[in-house]
Amino acid sequence: KTFILNDTASIRNFNEKMHAVLFNDLMPENIVTSSKADIIEFLNEHEEIILKPLNQCFGSGVMYLKRGDKNTAVIINSMTKNGTQLIMVQKYLKSAVNGDKRVLILGENILPYSVRKLPSNDDFKFCEHNDSHVIRGVLTEEEMEIYKPVTGLACDKSQVRVVICDIPDRPGNAGKLFSLLAKYELSVDMIIQSYARSSNNTNDIAFTIDKDDLSKFVTLKDEIVAIMNPSNIHIDEDIAKISIVGAGMIDRPGIAAMMFETLAKEGINIKMISTSEIKISCLVEKMYAKQATEALCKCFELDGSDVALVHGTLPD
Repeated sequence: KTFILNDTASIRNFNEKMHAVLFNDLMPENIVTSSKADIIEFLNEHEEIILKPLNQCFGSGVMYLKRGDKNTAVIINSMTKNGTQLIMVQKYLKSAVNGDKRVLILGENILPYSVRKLPSNDDFKFCEHNDSHVIRGVLTEEEMEIYKPVTGLACDKSQVRVVICDIPDRPGNAGKLFSLLAKYELSVDMIIQSYARSSNNTNDIAFTIDKDDLSKFVTLKDEIVAIMNPSNIHIDEDIAKISIVGAGMIDRPGIAAMMFETLAKEGINIKMISTSEIKISCLVEKMYAKQATEALCKCFELDGSDVALVHGTLPD
């Protein structure tokens, strides 16, 4: 019986060059196009470019083009089949002469060693598989940092949590609330809306504001009550926002679970959670700010230089 690790049809259908575009922050500047005008504009901007067919490998069909080359139009027309075939166009990196490094992953760990592929026969690209062009490489500290799912942590003790309770669950109410806050120049950070209660058709909206804006918000309470008719407005000043950040977390399942489990092991309750593609933020009691920061630094292997105290000092 043959064990198939990666379905061959999926590998064929999910183009590896297009897949890489999902990680544009780690790639040379690029476009995917069949337009001669777009390619010439890209060439004029970057002076030197690489043109790659989307469905070939081992450097096959890859072309280098420099601004001013008399064969520019011919090369572009040939690569795009006169504007009918998409290709990838990348900014040429002069460091390409040193080859590239293929990162090795074991489980969830990035190994410090890599496979380094060197250009062959004075070419600008790797196109031959033999021992002289595939060598052992070592990732630098900076390169290792790129692949860490979490690269920093921030602690902000300057925010206040506000919960507007039992707002009628109707279209437009959230817009009315935050339009009012914007009218009085109140900046909002985290925003959470709870699941609607079917019994009375209401939900809660919680958000955080800067502590310096609290007095301004208090003056708006009566106006909010008149517009939203909530059952209560709860204000919580005893909070600290702990955030972990990292571009690598979007493609690494389990980062949120690690953060929540770490806080749970420390006996720290989470009051509010907010996420984005590169950040997870939790509100905790202010007295646990330092304990949470230290525990998460240990969990994600961060040191003091990776921690930003946005506002306020950590208690002893």
